[in-house]
Amino acid sequence: MQCPLCAGPLHIGDVDRFACERGHEVGADDLRVTTQARVTVAFWMAIEALQTEAEALRALAAAGHPDGTVELAEQADKDATLLREVATAHLPPPYAEEERASSQSS
Repeated sequence: MQCPLCAGPLHIGDVDRFACERGHEVGADDLRVTTQARVTVAFWMAIEALQTEAEALRALAAAGHPDGTVELAEQADKDATLLREVATAHLPPPYAEEERASSQSS
């Protein structure tokens, strides 16, 4: 595991306390919250990257550029949709409900 403060190696002191080699100490609840937040940010960064890729591929295809294909854009969209489902399932319950409600209304 990595320390959420410095990304150094994190060691289990006991089940409620974790310490890294640089001296940071993290409680169990803080570790859960920070690692969950880190995963959530990574999911949404990947979703944004896939959506941007799809837009770029569509623009290239529309301009007749050989590197742009509608099929690749559609695959990037599908991947982003799949990752959005995984990311939403990973969110804590109150946030997951908000995300599901907003995705159903759009």
